[in-house]
Amino acid sequence: MVPYHDNDVEDGEHYIVMTSRQGYIKRTKLDEFAKIRSTGIIAVTIEEDDQLIDARLTNGQRHIMLSSAQGMAIRFSEDDVRAMGRVARGVRGMDLRSDDHVVGMTILDADTNAAILTMCAHGYGKRTPAEEYKVQRRGGLGIKISAVGRNTQGVRVIRTGEDERVVALERLVDQDDQDDTQDPALVQGNAPDPDEPAEPDDDSISLDPRLAVAS
Repeated sequence: MVPYHDNDVEDGEHYIVMTSRQGYIKRTKLDEFAKIRSTGIIAVTIEEDDQLIDARLTNGQRHIMLSSAQGMAIRFSEDDVRAMGRVARGVRGMDLRSDDHVVGMTILDADTNAAILTMCAHGYGKRTPAEEYKVQRRGGLGIKISAVGRNTQGVRVIRTGEDERVVALERLVDQDDQDDTQDPALVQGNAPDPDEPAEPDDDSISLDPRLAVAS
């Protein structure tokens, strides 16, 4: 589901951006989804060995960031992805090694001063200025997330059991304060010690990282 207010998309220049596990990305004008039948309509073609990872609304002028399970991230302008019809599969958004796959997509303003929160499966997270993720052309391998921010590994955000993993995170805005500069409340769980350093295990930061705009 991609929520939006009709008043916010009246200019006709908004798009739905979709990305798949195998690194394909597609951008389709929102207007193409205006008449949805009760049985639904085709939004994207997905091969049998692939799956849809995420779908987001954009205004045609934003940047897209994809992250992979092996800790890679790539940032590129959305106009690097030409608009396509609903039945298209899309184009290569991120190149992947044989043992890797896309786990998430983040949309951010081109001139943002925000930080990106990287959250790994084992509960460690770190904030990195968005500007440290350089803008590239789509279709590349991207950069190693663990190398961003001077190789900092982050701090424990949530404690996970031996058989538990962090699978998602979301930025929340206080209902009484819609200022986008507010810090997010991202997860619930055992309260972590903010000064506790990460354990010296590179796998904890490179395994299934999720990204979110943090401020």
